[in-house]
Amino acid sequence: MTKKQILGLIVVLILSGVLGYGMLTSGHNWAYSDFAAYIMQARSIIDGDLTGFIFHNTVTVLESDVPVGPIAYPWGYPLLLAPVLALMGISTLSMKLLNILFYLLFLLCLFFLLRKRLSYFDSLALMAIFAFNPVFLNAQDSILSDIVFLFFSTFALFLIDRQDAVPSSNGSGYARWILIGGMMFAAFFVRTNGLLLLPTLIAYEIFLLVKGKMDFVEIKKNILLLATPYLVFFALWILTSLIFPDGQASHLSLYENFRLSQLWPYLLFYLNLGQSFFAEIAYAQVLYGIFCLFFLAGIFRKFKENILFILYFVLTLLLYISWPALQGIRFLFPIIPVFIYLAAQGFGAVLSFMTERTSKIFQLFYRGVLIYLALAFFVISGQGALGNLASEREIHGPFDEVAIELFDYVKKNLPEDSLIIFFKPRIMRLMTGRDSILVLTCENLEHGDYVVINKKWEDMGQIAPEEITSCPIGLEKIYNNRRFVVYQIETIP
Repeated sequence: MTKKQILGLIVVLILSGVLGYGMLTSGHNWAYSDFAAYIMQARSIIDGDLTGFIFHNTVTVLESDVPVGPIAYPWGYPLLLAPVLALMGISTLSMKLLNILFYLLFLLCLFFLLRKRLSYFDSLALMAIFAFNPVFLNAQDSILSDIVFLFFSTFALFLIDRQDAVPSSNGSGYARWILIGGMMFAAFFVRTNGLLLLPTLIAYEIFLLVKGKMDFVEIKKNILLLATPYLVFFALWILTSLIFPDGQASHLSLYENFRLSQLWPYLLFYLNLGQSFFAEIAYAQVLYGIFCLFFLAGIFRKFKENILFILYFVLTLLLYISWPALQGIRFLFPIIPVFIYLAAQGFGAVLSFMTERTSKIFQLFYRGVLIYLALAFFVISGQGALGNLASEREIHGPFDEVAIELFDYVKKNLPEDSLIIFFKPRIMRLMTGRDSILVLTCENLEHGDYVVINKKWEDMGQIAPEEITSCPIGLEKIYNNRRFVVYQIETIP
């Protein structure tokens, strides 16, 4: 690349980092309470008490009316959080900086992945759409594994795409395949669905074999080399299994609720959810529809060239539609770059059918759309960042003063062995050190010692504030502030 091209890339990365930092709040929202489990897992790593975390979180998960999450998430993200937690304590702003770092790494990886087949301008413009996209930038304000996984999964695809079908068996050849195995494992160690990278690679190599880009003679000569990424992956899996206790398997029990009838409506749900990428823009549905048409053209006209990405896209989508619980746009993060990339490839395929004059006009219009999207996203994200800074990064959640008052009361006045019923039990455990469970029915209130009701929480997750005193069980109000009320549950002799 020329110096001007490198400068353009750096400018986009800097602007993305500035916007992302400007959109970070100083606390956290209530909705994604997974963050509490991640922080507690990180703390258990620092304290060397992994089994202690598993014990207490097992109480929360198994004794709640409905599962609030797995007994343990994959340990990769907590392992990244641990140094920040050790140095800064529970500083949400500090922990969110990890998201900015890994998102910038993702953008850099995305640019070079695109650049292999697209022009510099198209690659930079598409990267800028992600760099300034408010959906992805807002996601950096949550202490969740989505952004970190986005980088590792994209980087693993990038490495596989750049690798020769049968590379030379010299030192550098082995090093590249070792790195592929390491990155596939890193993705899996952060999010369980990173395991999909293994069948993606297997299916990709089978495709190359069938199409004659690999032959059995070469395979026999390089069998150890070709097995290297799998050996690395499973070696790391075994090693980490000896160190970190498993708990994510408890999440798989949700598959008991799988129904074959869910596949079609869930597919429609996720296909429609993809338009959220453009949600902040006028005519989002129209733009999404156009990109979908190009996406289909990219699949059918560039199938062989893009089989690696198509395989990963399809396997990921199959996982999501078979998962019993619907998820939000953040679960589509790993395949949205694939969608946009294949759409760009589809545009190139459409151009090949046009006359030179028509193709130039069409390309000018296409690039105008890319510039419009990048600028519109930049303005929307910029306004969001300025508004956030103007409000001094405030956010209503478990770290605001009203919630902190509640947690301070619990820590000072309730016994350490108390079992507290709360609508976000993992947050209660993080903030107070008391075991906590989720209860949704009056008859199960007797399982706890205290029940804390959020008077302003209208979503599901607790007995309604106006109904709690009607439950046929003795309740004594012992604390009240403008958002929370605490009742002691009277034990029945």
